[in-house]
Order: sequence, then C-alpha cells, then structure tokens
Amino acid sequence: MTVTTEAVLPVMSVDDLDVLRGSALAFAEESNLPGGLDPDQWVSSWTRLIDAGQGFMLSTECGAAVAGILHPDMNNGDLVCQEAFWFVPKGSRHGIGLDLFAAWEAEASRLGAVRLIMVHLAQLDAARLGKLYQRRGYRPLETSYIKAL
Repeated sequence: MTVTTEAVLPVMSVDDLDVLRGSALAFAEESNLPGGLDPDQWVSSWTRLIDAGQGFMLSTECGAAVAGILHPDMNNGDLVCQEAFWFVPKGSRHGIGLDLFAAWEAEASRLGAVRLIMVHLAQLDAARLGKLYQRRGYRPLETSYIKAL
C-alpha cells in the first residue's frame, strides 16, 4: 500500500470551487466526457448543490477531488449519496485517491446517507475500479448507456 503524506482537506465550500476548475477540465479530457465540460457551468452547478445541502466535495492540495450528490432514494426515501466524480491528477496518483475515497464515504455517512453509489466511466479502467469497489463492499447495480442526439 502506498503511503501518502498529503492530507484530505476539509469539506469544500462554494468559495473553494474555482481552484478545481483545472482538475475538472483534466477529468473531462481524460475521460472523454460526453458533451465536454464548461468550467463556469460546472462551478455554477456545484454551487447550487452545495448551497442546497445536496452536494459536497473533498479535495487535496494537488487538485485531487471527489464529490457526492445526496438525494432521497426514489423508491423508499432513504438518503443515498452518489459519487459524481473522483479525480486525481496523473502526476499525483500515489495513494491519495484511496484516502479521498475513504473520506468521501465517511462524510456521506456523517451527513446521514444509508447507501453509497459509486460509478465509473467505461473507458477509465472499468475492470480495475469494479474490483476495487467490490473489495470495499460495493456490489454491481446497473450499467448505463448514452446516446448523443
């Protein structure tokens, strides 16, 4: 296991979002995010979610970050937290990502989530991420497909 000396920073406020614009753009580029990413829209969307208490984000000094969206399960009303993105810049992939993941799980639990949903983009090492999630107690739920119109 890689040991990192970098700490996960406290939960970000909307005032902190601008510092992650570059990371958001790097994530969109590396993942070939459908539709691309508009940094102003990204900041605006996360500002609304955080202000409404429906989203939270954790980061590190190197620009690694993970975010979750809190919402009631449409089937039973239980509070769930779905990961919206989890990104570590290429030059900083030395273990901080797993620290972020653990901190994300803890923060979602602290906020009252009773279930966590992790996702991954199909082109970003899907098999390895699936194995990681399963080792951490997650089970496969569904597969999504997208079509541009």
